[in-house]
Amino acid sequence: MNSNPYKFIVKGVTFDFYDLSDAIQFEQSAVEHAVKKLVALGKRSGNKSYSQDLHEAIMSLSRAQEQYNESLRRTTRPAQHPFEKAHVLIPLS
Repeated sequence: MNSNPYKFIVKGVTFDFYDLSDAIQFEQSAVEHAVKKLVALGKRSGNKSYSQDLHEAIMSLSRAQEQYNESLRRTTRPAQHPFEKAHVLIPLS
């Protein structure tokens, strides 16, 4: 098992989560944080279990959705929105 849970080897190419993050260019830090949790569920050092990491990823995605909806309410014209061109408000339960 790899000692660094964020380091991957795919088809002979070694990269880590930050290389992946740079390639994807996340629009929201909360989404980036959630993905980082998801790629190493329960595998990082410390006492966080798979379940705790999954819960924290879900909470980060929930916050990302809140931030997205907040940004939609502040945007005067949809074409100005930084995340995408088409907009749909998704109610939070």
